[in-house]
Amino acid sequence: MKLPLPAPPALALAGAGAVLLYFFPYPAVAVTFNLILLLAIVLDFTMLPPPGDIVVQRSVDAVLAVNERADVVVEVRIKGKGKRALRLQGKDEPPEHFSAAPRLLPLQEKGGRKYGASYRVIPERRGDFIFGRFNMRCRGFMGLVIRQYAFIPDCASVKVYPRLNLFSRRELFIPSSILDQPGLRRSRLVSMGTEFECLREYVPDDDWRQINWKASARSQRLISNQYQVEKSQNLLLVFEAGRMMLTESGSLNKLDHALHAGLQLGHAALLSGDRVGAMAFAESICAYLPPESRPGQTGKIAGTLYRLQPRRVEPDYGAAFSYLAHRQKKRSLICVFTDLVDSRASAGLIESALALSRRHLLLFALVGDNYLTAAASAEIRCTGDVYRKAVVEQYLLEREQGIAFLRKGGVEVLELPPGADPAQLVGRYLAIKGRSGL
Repeated sequence: MKLPLPAPPALALAGAGAVLLYFFPYPAVAVTFNLILLLAIVLDFTMLPPPGDIVVQRSVDAVLAVNERADVVVEVRIKGKGKRALRLQGKDEPPEHFSAAPRLLPLQEKGGRKYGASYRVIPERRGDFIFGRFNMRCRGFMGLVIRQYAFIPDCASVKVYPRLNLFSRRELFIPSSILDQPGLRRSRLVSMGTEFECLREYVPDDDWRQINWKASARSQRLISNQYQVEKSQNLLLVFEAGRMMLTESGSLNKLDHALHAGLQLGHAALLSGDRVGAMAFAESICAYLPPESRPGQTGKIAGTLYRLQPRRVEPDYGAAFSYLAHRQKKRSLICVFTDLVDSRASAGLIESALALSRRHLLLFALVGDNYLTAAASAEIRCTGDVYRKAVVEQYLLEREQGIAFLRKGGVEVLELPPGADPAQLVGRYLAIKGRSGL
């Protein structure tokens, strides 16, 4: 409990008492006035509820997402009888890296000696966070004194996951059987594929290679084979958490953008019937989840990687890819979220990738730097801009040479600038499945 404060009416009356005491010719009257005022303040304070009679509850979702608004609801209940409070105000203490509005909360009476208020927070970082105290002020029945309280509600810790704005966070954790209830239909991902599904009548847009000549001869009309995207294949989402992923774009770093795109890709792969796993590494292996297709796998991946933060270390690509080759024997599509410097600085990355590509199909999602792209196309205004632009263009040229080296070795490469729509990554995944790349 904090120390009580005099309310503005009490300060005004105390000032009047001081004036009476100084100027009034009858000191006894002035002293009596001040004593009555002091007794009224003490009585008003004693009528306020003690901290033990106040119960504060804070409600907020246990799982939040970066840069997504969330509502925090605070409820206050005053126990006991005879204790009254007026004009309750509260101020919550959200975690660090949370923006909150409004900061000062007027607690509205809901009846039954209950009060409530709500406000919105926006998490700006991933990880585990803890709410602090809830501070409250209330005035006495006569409005002469303000009592201050500090409480620590039970609901204090939250988890902040990567941005999941393209699909509901609730959808990450619901069983797939719910999606198969009567009246709900799961849409099929459209692709050429090579897995036979059924026979149907030929249409002019069909490829002639789809024609089933035996079935056509029996039915006396052209019949086509219909194929569907292959299912039960493996997709590994691999996230680098080294120094290359520290660069920030807006309020998020490259790893944040990579996790965002990776979760969208994993969710799409699970909907198409594939198994999805994940791995994170820096100078050592940070996390590994084997590929699975069970319900809630995307939520499991998000729950494993939401604490992952990039570190100022040199990533060990050789050890990471050797670990993958040892753990994953079946040919899989491995999507690596990283960035490339040039063929010399990234020689270890390129060498390890080409070795792993002999068994698996690699897709490199390169999370670039918007600042460098903007600097290369910026207008030249002074001599320093000339040198800056020359360095940036040389860097981008060498980076392109490294990308060309990877592509020449059979590695798929996709440029994924920070904030780019993950749909292009999902589209590349579908294109790989459509041409039976695995």
